[in-house]
Amino acid sequence: MPRPTRRAALAALALALVAGAAACGAGDDGDAAPGSGSAPAAGDAAFPVTIEHKYGSTTIAAPPERVVSVGFGDQDPILALGVVPVGVRDWYGDQPQATWPWAHDLLEGAKPEVLSADELNVEAVAALRPDLIVGVSSGMTKDEYESLSALAPTLAQSGDVIDYGMPWQDGTRMIGRALGREAEADRLIAGVEERFARVRADVPGLKGAEATVSYVMDETQIGAYGPTTCGAGC
Repeated sequence: MPRPTRRAALAALALALVAGAAACGAGDDGDAAPGSGSAPAAGDAAFPVTIEHKYGSTTIAAPPERVVSVGFGDQDPILALGVVPVGVRDWYGDQPQATWPWAHDLLEGAKPEVLSADELNVEAVAALRPDLIVGVSSGMTKDEYESLSALAPTLAQSGDVIDYGMPWQDGTRMIGRALGREAEADRLIAGVEERFARVRADVPGLKGAEATVSYVMDETQIGAYGPTTCGAGC
């Protein structure tokens, strides 16, 4: 399946995470000043931090200050954790700063550079002078990873799932560790899961139910995602 068609499935993941995370209040003392477009990630973990992923491991030596999000929707957990990226990957829907309404207030007036959805443009990322590149939901290839990691520490998805299939809980924890905000990530995840639990309790008929995301690409293409299409957690 071409890369752009996968973005529709990610909408459900981002909405589930950020709707809860933003409501929990993502700001803390490490937030960026309004309009700065970046945020020092002074958090709850000591650095350096080493994170395992599909292409090996990445070590972040110090709290990152210029975070670039190249995953489709990775800006949502980054913003929910109180960090404003300097660049975000476009998704779909022609949203301001490629950021959907549930997370727009978390930009605090900043205007991150919007990177193309069509290809992973290494030169455009380099121009943003990142000190952390987040591509948990990017589906990046090994060649792309090597090019990006030559610029700055780069996060790819886990090797335990298919491309674009990182469970939102695991992706959020990975990003939280990289930002020095792992405890905050755990709190955000717990808050969202608690909301899910309340809905299940209120609507017993949901027990055991499965969902399908269906969409129309154009006049000749339709698509659908089932419970196992993009890995555990979709």
